[in-house]
Amino acid sequence: MLDKFWESVGKGLGDKWIEALIHPGLLFWGVGLLAWVGQQADGWQALLNVWHGLGSLEAQVTVLVALLLVLLASSAGMRWAQWSLLRLMEGYWPGKVQTWAARWLQKKHRQIDERWQALDQQIEEQQWEHLPAETRAEYLRLDRLLIYHYPTNTVDVLPTALGNRLRAAEQYPQTHYGLDALIVWPRLWPMLPNPVQESIASSRQALDEDVRLFGWGLLTALWGVWAWWAVPVGLGLAVAAWFRTLYTAEVYGYLIRTAFDLYRFALYEALRWPPPTDTASEVAYGAKLTQYLFRGTVDASVTFAQKEKGKSTTDE
Repeated sequence: MLDKFWESVGKGLGDKWIEALIHPGLLFWGVGLLAWVGQQADGWQALLNVWHGLGSLEAQVTVLVALLLVLLASSAGMRWAQWSLLRLMEGYWPGKVQTWAARWLQKKHRQIDERWQALDQQIEEQQWEHLPAETRAEYLRLDRLLIYHYPTNTVDVLPTALGNRLRAAEQYPQTHYGLDALIVWPRLWPMLPNPVQESIASSRQALDEDVRLFGWGLLTALWGVWAWWAVPVGLGLAVAAWFRTLYTAEVYGYLIRTAFDLYRFALYEALRWPPPTDTASEVAYGAKLTQYLFRGTVDASVTFAQKEKGKSTTDE
């Protein structure tokens, strides 16, 4: 994952950081307050008694400031825990738990792939326009699932739908262009035009916000120790946030793919690395560039492209 990279990018998006921090946390503490009030014999009067019991205006202001600090601190804590929470939501679990939990989705992936291959064979034997509408619709649906919802290989399938969507986007540059996203992306990012950077960063920010909302939903359910209704409220919020993360992750994946599709040659040019000249050789070129960026070595010497000559040279 490129989570550490996005943490650094996210630090520059703070125009409305207070609003982003407070809103989910305020909901959490608000539900907690309602749950506590519901446990008191005199309801809201108990809260008013506590408030008036503070006495002076200075004490009341101090309490309000302390509550605001608690709100900000808890929201910042959720932000710091965001990376670990996202990893859990993706299905990166300890030990053999991940392997065991992924088996069901791996089996489902194999079934989808087998069915898709059967339909693909049917298409080869018959003309597309002669196939029933239901068959064509099923083929397109399965095709989309295999491309956007699952990694290329069954062994790479993770235990969760979110993890598989993000992993599919991460593997796309390598399977199509030989470029490992984990290594290449920090180098490609400065090559992207500002509007593209803003779109991708905004999409990633939306995904991170949904992850935090999922965490707040789980925490809200803990107020069930005081009020039973806090459990369905919290879990409902978590479920809604979970399904929203699937959507935002898919949009984010589309943008990552598009960035590699449109701007990967800008990376070759910036590195003065000879670009591929055809689709047949591109994966090999990209793999060699990835190796060079990662290890600083290549299997065979490469002559850097001379910009002043207006053309790229080929491998020696």
